[in-house]
Amino acid sequence: MLALLFAIKYWNLVSVTIAAFLLSFLLVGCFSSELTYSLVYLLRLLFNDSADLVSLNLSLPDITLRAGYLAMCVSVDSAMECVAAHNLSVLYASSSIKLEEGTMSLTDVSRGLSETCNPRLLVCCIILSLLLIVLILWLAIPLVPGKMFIRRVTLALGVLTVLLWGLGAMLQHQTVLTAVKLVEMSSLGLIKLNRGGRAEAMTWTAFLFLFVATIGVGFENWKEVQPQVKEQKRYGS
Repeated sequence: MLALLFAIKYWNLVSVTIAAFLLSFLLVGCFSSELTYSLVYLLRLLFNDSADLVSLNLSLPDITLRAGYLAMCVSVDSAMECVAAHNLSVLYASSSIKLEEGTMSLTDVSRGLSETCNPRLLVCCIILSLLLIVLILWLAIPLVPGKMFIRRVTLALGVLTVLLWGLGAMLQHQTVLTAVKLVEMSSLGLIKLNRGGRAEAMTWTAFLFLFVATIGVGFENWKEVQPQVKEQKRYGS
């Protein structure tokens, strides 16, 4: 039984650490033109050469824009540049086309996404995950006071983190799906959007690790309370 509890403690620490790493990496996606960062995006936007409007002698530039939580990467003729989301004006000229009705810009679309898919919830879950790591490490130290209280706080914090990131993951998923449908429809197919598969996988993998770690912490609490419950039943009978 001691070996099982030790394995659970170790697994809880590893799970929360992996989740915190994945969430942090999701936050800094598209901060650099390196493939490690530029491939972590929520949406990829590009002008659709096969759209009906293209047949009207409309020339479309070879532009691809990748949108993350805090940064965007634009690729023009295989040359990529990444900037923070609050500084998108530098990409406006290179990611826009002129139409008779006005100007259509991939930057405007990505700006709308960044305003809707706000990173505050993600940052909050990262902070909570780091706090969980500290508490789990504290519980791993032998002969420290207040372990019962800290274990219950850890369980409550784990449940809160799972609920918050479950909400954040669903909001992210639904926001991206809605953006794909609305933008392609409103642009008459002139703008094509692709969902970021890597960011989606990291999102749900982090949620899974947080969920498993919370189950482990709950099991530890249950094992600690069991002797007290049995003792109360014995004296009660």
